[in-house]
Amino acid sequence: MAHMQRKSLDLPDETRMLPNGRTDIWNLGDFVVGRITFEPGWQWSKDVKPIAQTEWCEYHHLGLVMEGKLHYITPDGLEMEVGPGMLYEILPGHDAWVVGDEPVIQYDFAGMRTFALPAAARSERTLATLVCTDIVDSTATAERVGPAAWAAMLASLNAESRRQI
Repeated sequence: MAHMQRKSLDLPDETRMLPNGRTDIWNLGDFVVGRITFEPGWQWSKDVKPIAQTEWCEYHHLGLVMEGKLHYITPDGLEMEVGPGMLYEILPGHDAWVVGDEPVIQYDFAGMRTFALPAAARSERTLATLVCTDIVDSTATAERVGPAAWAAMLASLNAESRRQI
């Protein structure tokens, strides 16, 4: 079935205030878009690390800078600066800070679901696959062969299912 959504950038679903910044959040089905505003002097390790309670920012970010400049660094020394009109991708494990005296305004399309929330408030999502098997006439078979043989049959089925997967 067809599905469409629209939301006004003037009416975020949620606003998260943080030291030297704010994040406005829009939920569009499975997608979360964030508009992040960082004031001059903002730095992830100073302003968000105490909230996130992780050593580095552990979010994958994909976005567009509208105003200002940000500098990113990874634990292994990789560095990048982004500014107005630039698209960016930053993998988990980084620090960042505002460069200069101009606020940063950027839109992030990947890492906003729980960005800048305390660890206790984050509900991590886990993608899982569930495989079900069925034994035709299992009740009758279990009664006919008895508990020990039935347990052996199930063990064999489980082992073969794991091998196939």
